[in-house]
Amino acid sequence: MLPHPDGVSTVHSPRTIVTGQPSDFQKLCRVAVGAYCEVHDEPSPSNTMTARTTPAIALGPTGNAQGSWYFMSLSTGARITRRSWVEKSITQDVIDRVHHFATTDASPDSDPFLFEWSPNVAVTNDPLDPTLSPVEGADIDDTQQKEIQETQNQQPKETDEEISNQQVVEEEEIVEETA
Repeated sequence: MLPHPDGVSTVHSPRTIVTGQPSDFQKLCRVAVGAYCEVHDEPSPSNTMTARTTPAIALGPTGNAQGSWYFMSLSTGARITRRSWVEKSITQDVIDRVHHFATTDASPDSDPFLFEWSPNVAVTNDPLDPTLSPVEGADIDDTQQKEIQETQNQQPKETDEEISNQQVVEEEEIVEETA
């Protein structure tokens, strides 16, 4: 929203520099992150007896031009996008519902800090790196296995002498930079 004092610009914020769009406080800061809101649903047709609002927790702006925000629905726990809402004060029932999602959502054997491309496919620096062990239960088809073998055959093997020479050169560069 505001330019960083040590930033590259004294006028534009980092978001404006990256996206090219000026920051609009009225859209990006309409509600505080973590605030409890009743978000307006827009059912079609609208003349039914279904609920027209959903209790939710504000997660953050979507970044679109209309000023929509992401919310966590307290009914389902799903992330929803809404463009209109009414901010409410947080009650003990809301806090209990959020705690319920926090305790029941995670399975006991899951790692909360494990990032995956898809289930059972871990994020690595190089997915075709043959030295990385596949995630247990990951499905690797024949095409992927052939790609791994081809990259393994194409990569020249570095000898221990080449590796130690590279380490010496890197250490000399560090010494030169500090001097």
